[in-house]
Amino acid sequence: MIVATFKTFILCLGLLTFGYTFIVSGIIINLLQCCTLVIWPFNKDLYRRINCKLVYFLWSQLIFVAEYWSGSDCILYEDEEDKYKWGTESALCIVNHHEEVDWLLCWIMCQRFGVLGSSKVFAKKELRYVPFIGWSWTLLEMIFLRRDWSKDKPYLIKCLKILAEYPVNSWVLLFCEGTRFTEQKKLKSNEVARQKGLPELKHHLLPRTKGFVVVMEAFKGKVPAIYDCTLGCSNDHAEATLYNLVMRKKCMGHMLVRRIEINDVPTETEQETAMFCHKMYQYKDRAYDYFLEHQTFEGFDGKHGRKIPRNYKSLINEMFWTITLCVPTFYYIGKLLLNGPIWYTVITAIVILLAVLFVRAMISVTDTKRGSSYGGKKQD
Repeated sequence: MIVATFKTFILCLGLLTFGYTFIVSGIIINLLQCCTLVIWPFNKDLYRRINCKLVYFLWSQLIFVAEYWSGSDCILYEDEEDKYKWGTESALCIVNHHEEVDWLLCWIMCQRFGVLGSSKVFAKKELRYVPFIGWSWTLLEMIFLRRDWSKDKPYLIKCLKILAEYPVNSWVLLFCEGTRFTEQKKLKSNEVARQKGLPELKHHLLPRTKGFVVVMEAFKGKVPAIYDCTLGCSNDHAEATLYNLVMRKKCMGHMLVRRIEINDVPTETEQETAMFCHKMYQYKDRAYDYFLEHQTFEGFDGKHGRKIPRNYKSLINEMFWTITLCVPTFYYIGKLLLNGPIWYTVITAIVILLAVLFVRAMISVTDTKRGSSYGGKKQD
C-alpha cells in the first residue's frame, strides 16, 4: 500500500513537472524562433541552422519521456554495409503508419544519429495549430498538407525545392499510407487495390503515390538515399501509445531499414515511380507479417538487431529545464501556499488542473481513433 502510494505520488509529481517545463519551455523556444525571423530576409540558411538547434531543446523533451521516463527503446535491423551511413547524409525515410507513436520512435533514431533538430515530416494541416510542437514545426518550414491534391501539389513542389538543398543533413519522414492503419481502413484500401489490379496488403494500407512521385522528381540527384523503414512493436511490452509512455509503461520498437540509392528509383514515367512505391509497401507487408509471427525480421533469426546507445542529451536537456524552471517556481508557489490567503491555493489548484487537461489534450492528438479516413476521395 505504501509502495503503491509512493509510486502514484512520483508519477503525479513527474507529470506535473514535465507538463510545466514543456509548456513554459515551449513558449520560450517559440518566442526565440519568432525573434530569429529578423534573420530570414538576409540569410535563410543561417535562420534554418539556428532554428534546427532551437527546436531540439523542445522536441528532445518528448525523447526524454520515451527513453527515460517510460524506459522505451527502438532496436535497429540493418545491412552491415549500411550502418556507417546513418546520420552522415540527408535521406527520405518511408515509414509504415501502424503505431500511434511511430513518429516518436523514428525521432528516437533521429536523435541518436544527430538529425533530430533538422528532421522533417509530411503532416496534416491541422497539426500546425497544435501549441508549441505545431508552432515550432511551422517556423521550421515543416510540410503541412490539406489532402486536396489540386492545392497540395504546387505547395509541395515549392517546399521540396527547399528541402532538397537544406543546409544541414535532414531526414524527411514520409508516411505514404496517409493515415494510420486500422482494420476498417484496410477494407477500403483493399477495395481500391482490387480496382487497380494491385495485390491486397494484410497489414498496410495501399500507399498514396502521387506525393511520392513528386518527391522523387524533386529529390533525385540532390538527396542521396531512401531509407525504407518498417516498424513493428513487441507484443510482450505495452502498446505503443503516447498515453502508455506518459504512464511509464515500456514500449519496444523494432525497425528494419533498407538503404536504397535514390538514383536507382525509376522516374522515366509516373507509373514506374508509383509502382516502385507499391513494391516497397508489398515488401513492408511481408516483413511486418514475418515480424508478427517471429518478433524479429526475416534474415535476423537467432540474432538481435542493433541497440543504438543513448547519448544522454535528452536527459541533460530535461534536467536543465527542470532546474531552471521548476525549482524557483515551486519554491515561490510553496511560499505562497504557506503564507498566502486561501484563494492562492484555489488559483494554484485551478492552474494545475488546466495544465493536466492541456497535457491530456496534447496526448489525444495522436490517438489512432482520431486519424483521418481512408478512401474518402479518389485515391492515386
